[in-house]
Amino acid sequence: MIPTRRTQRSSRLRHTQQPGVGATSHREKLSPVAETPVRCGMSRIETDFQVWDDRRILELVEDPADSTKCAFAVGENRRTSFTDQVDHRGQIFVPFPRQTHDFEHMTLPRSVRPYDSVEAICYRARNFISNCVSLNEVHSFVLATFVLYTWFADRLPKAVYLVITGAPQSGKTTLLETLKLLCRRSLLVANITTAAMDEACRFCPTLFIDEAEWTSDRGSTNFRKQLRAGTNRNVWAKQLRHSGHSFCPKVLASLELSDDAALNSRCVRIPMVETDRTDLWKPWDPQVMKIAEGLRGQLLQLRLERIRAIGWKRVVGSETLRPRSRDMLESLAAPLDGSKDFIQLLLAFFGETHDPATQEILSPDQSATLISLWRTVHLMLSVQSIQIKNLARAVNAIRQSSGERGSINPRKLSNVLNSLGLQDRVRATGGSNLNLGWKACTQIHILRRRYGWDHPEMPTFSGCRFCQEPSSEQASTRDKNSRPH
Repeated sequence: MIPTRRTQRSSRLRHTQQPGVGATSHREKLSPVAETPVRCGMSRIETDFQVWDDRRILELVEDPADSTKCAFAVGENRRTSFTDQVDHRGQIFVPFPRQTHDFEHMTLPRSVRPYDSVEAICYRARNFISNCVSLNEVHSFVLATFVLYTWFADRLPKAVYLVITGAPQSGKTTLLETLKLLCRRSLLVANITTAAMDEACRFCPTLFIDEAEWTSDRGSTNFRKQLRAGTNRNVWAKQLRHSGHSFCPKVLASLELSDDAALNSRCVRIPMVETDRTDLWKPWDPQVMKIAEGLRGQLLQLRLERIRAIGWKRVVGSETLRPRSRDMLESLAAPLDGSKDFIQLLLAFFGETHDPATQEILSPDQSATLISLWRTVHLMLSVQSIQIKNLARAVNAIRQSSGERGSINPRKLSNVLNSLGLQDRVRATGGSNLNLGWKACTQIHILRRRYGWDHPEMPTFSGCRFCQEPSSEQASTRDKNSRPH
């Protein structure tokens, strides 16, 4: 018979009393997993995390009595116990061995600690980071929210990346080592292949990649492609007899940003400069590591208590952000328990710092086309459409004035217009015409706001209501057969 009552189940859990969470600092030594007796008919399953409907939560930790082994932290009704096996519905769940590939190098918690509030943990993480590296206050708070987020990233649909840039000796590696002490299941590497990344990400670690290089060879191209796909938990890589994904939080350290605009827009950039401070803590100092261990214990207790309630939530005020920035903001804000101060700080950071820094740049052909159309809709008010071949002449004149070589023909210009979302064209006697009605004018103004807000050749026209409208939705409520003026 399988025991079901709490008293029967508790007899197999060797409790470790932890101050403030039903706990003592000493515990009976765990028996080796291999020597644990298994009753006939009960299967044995290795796992690293489970949430069950009987209110128990299993989280893989380092065995408090033996750092060469793994154990389970079992959270139940705000109490935490440690054990080397758990019975559940006729099955024996055991932790992965510490020597399991990737787990042997991950930083795991080994205790639980009481905490006052989510805000208190964030402030403590922020102070710890500020004592180890020299950063401005905003970036240190953003990093503190990232630390908290990593402990719940496996429950959220989008992964957040950090990219740390700076000259040599600016503290990039030190920041990686500092965050490694705090984030969930930290794994620090200096080089990793795409296959190894898929292997490591099956445990949803926080992956730290030092000395990332952005070259044009095939390996780097595949690496960037995998990073881009790794922000979405529903994207899988299918290979012969194997499938995997690269979804997990990541921190990339490099001398400079990648030239991949799509990847940059998925990353929160933390720039670093060399400092003259001599009072900074060393992340490898035993005393610093002890402080970090206590903070990891608080983060573990927070995860065990709140993991069921964590999920995607819309953040009021994020509507003005671009989609990827909004996804990252909502992921970072999910564990903050509605803390208005931290959420407002994140809103300000993404709106004022992150979005402008990751603004994509149009190609020369796209930029020249947008400038030409901008002039047409504002300076030629009676024109309701324009021939593609005439637009090509105007685009080529702008290209030549900016020093671009070659020219663009009407066929290629049609492809450029398609890439800009301008597809309302009709066949005419002299060739195709681009309609410049309300829909095209709205799209042209959206493109200008998105890619060329400060462009000197695309000024704001005071008499144009499209220029004055803050959003395309407001502009689209106007007379759909009218021009901007």
